[in-house]
Amino acid sequence: MEQETSPTREEILTQVLAQELLNREQDQSKSASAFSSASGVLGGFSITILVLCLNPQIIIINSNKDWIASLILISATFYIYSSGIFANSTSFKEKEAKRKVFNFGLLIFHSSNYILSSGILLLTFQFELFILRIVAIFITISSFLVMIINIGAVSKRGLREVIKILLMSVSSGG
Repeated sequence: MEQETSPTREEILTQVLAQELLNREQDQSKSASAFSSASGVLGGFSITILVLCLNPQIIIINSNKDWIASLILISATFYIYSSGIFANSTSFKEKEAKRKVFNFGLLIFHSSNYILSSGILLLTFQFELFILRIVAIFITISSFLVMIINIGAVSKRGLREVIKILLMSVSSGG
């Protein structure tokens, strides 16, 4: 007759950790709250950069100032918009709807990262700092790739689904 053995302490700990990871993946409310806060802060940070860039001693050529200020302002707007989308994603009761709105917020967030890094890249050309330009180019390329990956993930759903998610992101949930 075989004797049943009780699970070892390590097996119990592994099961508890696995269950905790599953629970964490299913609940995006904490992530949405954190991204909402981070997006709001980055929006404010972008506005601060914008104010500093409008200083005549920083950017001398007006056409450069126009491009840099425009990119940074668009970035700040997208950050603030994504902050609202992340906060709104927590109001949906259905997990699938919550996930779709959260993912759309991520797309806007990563687009903001790319736009801001592009503005900062243009800003680096106002100074004679070669290494800073290389770093800014690397950051801009990296943020572009992340944005493209997110656009690819969203566009696989089809235009009708993307429009539906866009409308859900500005609704009150339910």
